[in-house]
Order: sequence, then C-alpha cells, then structure tokens
Amino acid sequence: MTAAALCLPFLHMVYWLGDEGVLLDGATRMLDGGRLYKDFFEFLPPGGFILTAGWLKIFGTTLASARVLAIATISGIALFTYLACWIVSGSRAVSVAVPIAWIVMSQGQWTVLNHHWLESLFAIVTVWATLGSLKEEHPSLRWPLIAGIAAGMACMIVETCGAWVMLAALPAFLIPRQRVADTISYIVGCGVFPAAILTYLALNHTLPAAYFDVVQFAAEHYASIQYTPYGMFANVQNLLLQFVFPVAVLLASVLAVWRWGSMREDRLFWQCTAFCIAGFLNCFPRPDIVHIGFAVPLAFPLLALSTIRITSRAGSLSRTVIFATVSILIAPTIAPYLMWTVKASRAPAIATPGGPATFPFSSGMPQIIRQVDSLPAVDGYFYYPYLPLMPFLTGRSQVSQYDVFVPGYTLASQYRRACRSVMRSASWVIIDQTEIDPGYLRRIFPSMRNPRPPETVSFEKVLYLVFRPVTRDGAFELLHRRPGIQTQNLCSAIKG
Repeated sequence: MTAAALCLPFLHMVYWLGDEGVLLDGATRMLDGGRLYKDFFEFLPPGGFILTAGWLKIFGTTLASARVLAIATISGIALFTYLACWIVSGSRAVSVAVPIAWIVMSQGQWTVLNHHWLESLFAIVTVWATLGSLKEEHPSLRWPLIAGIAAGMACMIVETCGAWVMLAALPAFLIPRQRVADTISYIVGCGVFPAAILTYLALNHTLPAAYFDVVQFAAEHYASIQYTPYGMFANVQNLLLQFVFPVAVLLASVLAVWRWGSMREDRLFWQCTAFCIAGFLNCFPRPDIVHIGFAVPLAFPLLALSTIRITSRAGSLSRTVIFATVSILIAPTIAPYLMWTVKASRAPAIATPGGPATFPFSSGMPQIIRQVDSLPAVDGYFYYPYLPLMPFLTGRSQVSQYDVFVPGYTLASQYRRACRSVMRSASWVIIDQTEIDPGYLRRIFPSMRNPRPPETVSFEKVLYLVFRPVTRDGAFELLHRRPGIQTQNLCSAIKG
C-alpha cells in the first residue's frame, strides 16, 4: 500500500510522449483488430502487448487505466522485493526500507506503463519463488513451478532480460540435493507462457513476422545505437541507484572472504549472487540510470543478506552508526521526489480523448494534443519521429505501421514503407522537432554514428514537400497536406 501511495500522485502526469506509448499504441491496435507484427511493427516480444491489451479491454482504454496497471506493477515489484529480502535477511526493517527507498529514487518521471516494469515484476517473482524454495525445509513443487512460469513470462516481455533471470534461477533446481521433480517442474514452468504465446502467434499466422521483428531485427539493429556510459543521466534523486550493484558485490565479497568456511556451501548466498549478476546484465546494452532503476531490485536480496550478516556481530552502537549513515546518504533523494509530487499535483488536468492528463514539464504537449483533437477524426495522422503515446491520447490512429523512427535503427526500407503509407493516407503530420535535432540525438544516443543519415534526410524532405507547416507549439509542429501535390515515385527517392 505504501508503494502504491508513493506512485499515486503521478496517475495522470505525462512527462514524455515516447516509451509508454509503445505498449499502449500496440495494445490499442490489437484491440482494433490489428495483428501484432503482421499489421504493425514492434521489436518487443508479445507478452507485454497481450497483457496490456487484456487489461485495457477489461478496464478501458484510458490513461488512468494504463497508469493503474503501471502502479500495480511497480507496487508488485516492491512487494516481492520485500518478500525476497525477508527470506534472506530475516530483518523486517531492512526488508521494508529497501523497496521504499527504491520507490522514492525511481518514481516520478518513470511512473508509466513500461515493458521493463512488467519484466521486472515477473523477474522478482522468480527471485522470490527461487529463494523460497531454497529456504523451505520440506521442498514443494509449487516453488519451482512458480519460478519457472514467472521466468518464462519475463522472457516473453523482454527476451534478453528474462533469459538472464531464467538462467540465474536454474542452479537452484539442478543441484543434486534437489529432487528430479523440482528440475522438471521448473523447466515445465519455464515453457508455459512461451508455448502459449507461440501458439497464439501461429494461430494468427504471424510467426515469421514475429521472428523478423523480435529476433532478427532486434539483434542486427537495436544494440548498436543504445550503449551509454554506466549511470548516464543520473541526478540527485536517483544517483544512489548506480551504486547498488557495486556495493552489493563489494559487501558480498567481504562476506565471502571473511566467512568463507560457511559461505562456500551457502546456496542462498550464491543464488542471491546469481540474481544480482543477472540484474546487472539486464541493464545492458543501455546501462543508463533509468535502466539501472528497472533492474536493481534483483540485487536487493544480495544487498540485504550481506548487510545483515556483516552487521550481525557488530554492537548496537555500530549498527546504529551504519544505518544512520545510510539514512543520511538517502535523505537528499527525498526532495526531488517531493518536487515531482508537487509539480504533478499542481498541474491543471487537460481533457483528452484518452482521459484527463497533466503536463507539468511540457513544452507544447497540451497545445498540440488540443490542436489534433480539434481536427476531423476521419482524417489520417502521422506522428514523427517518436510519439507513440499521441495516438492513445488523441484518439487519432497512426497511419504508418511504424511508431519509432530513429537514425541508425530504422531501416531505409522502413522509411520507404512509412512514406508510402503517409502519401496514401495522411492528411496531417505532427513532428517533434526536439526528437530530430542532431544535438539532442547525440545526447540521448551517444553511440549513434550519424544522426542525419541519407534515408532520414530524404524522408523528412518528402514530408515537407508534400505537407506545409500550419502551427508550432513548443517543440511540436503541425503540418497539413498541400493540395495538388503529385506523390508518385517520391518515396522511391529514399535511399540508404
């Protein structure tokens, strides 16, 4: 309840029109009859879209509905983090303090529906069930089954992150002490959701398209522009999150060296270490502070276990000094969280087709949404380059099967197909000028080699040839189709 209460102030707040819209736009298209991967492109596995589509179908396609799912997910991560830390530490104070501190450091801007939150929830459920299995005196098949099912679902939301968690849990059910039934139960559990989702794709005749989008395309084009220095974009609120993995490993190393005789056979300790390593790997290929925030719950059990065991022999005065020092370090993170809370609560709510929304840090967002809302719903709309939340908030669908256009990531062939869709169906184009600025792109994607490749330049040239600027609000520009422009063969000029 505390975690949900800390997230609740951001129920209607919109900070950015990007990542959150990926799941929401994809789920909305599915509810409208579109086939994932066949009728529109997505590089994420199906799990997040299916979960989101099911939730929106039951509770409504509104921003508030989506945010309730987000808050429930984040609260679930905090709950199972508490349970996992309690299993390994036996300290209620530490088990409560760790997830609450994480909530304060991570929420505000990122209290949104995101595939990483969904994956983290199933990952930490895997951690909890695995540690519960090791702790239980009389092994039960429920633990490996739950761990396997959760790990399999994590793989179906973010395949690489889920795979690391699945592999990290595997030793707990393979060590000779365990029953063969535990191993079989875990493996069967791991296959439940992948088998169900593959069947779903096969029945929708989208397996080949899914393989290209999720496996081939992601492997060849995603990671190359994503790498950032570790902890990039850290601020006062989340600065400490980047030290969780190093501190957890340092304390674990101290504990292992100090008490090697007892620790080398301690399966609980080594299993926590495996999950910490999996969490660290989950930060890549983009280990900025945001992705660290998504992944650090996997390190908390090791941090809690090592802290309690190292301080167990310290006197009460020493423990008080240690915890007071930690509290002093954490205290500065509270002020930025409160700033987000105040800003979110004071911003006026704007009525949108997707429900009430507030834009406390916006530069033109409410204005462009109102502008689009005033235009005919029957017209075609194209949002460029990365505005997947706009169709959800405006109720005006994206005419293109692509919702993300990033230099070095989007293929020239995809620009051409998008161009043909725009020439055929769009009456209006909405452009976020910030997202196409080379300086901005280099800041966000420091590994991007060329923020203005030929295919991007050619595509934008065609847009401005066929569409004329009408208004601009902040960073957002609205364009309308020029009358009498011949569009044949224009898209063929897009090379790359």
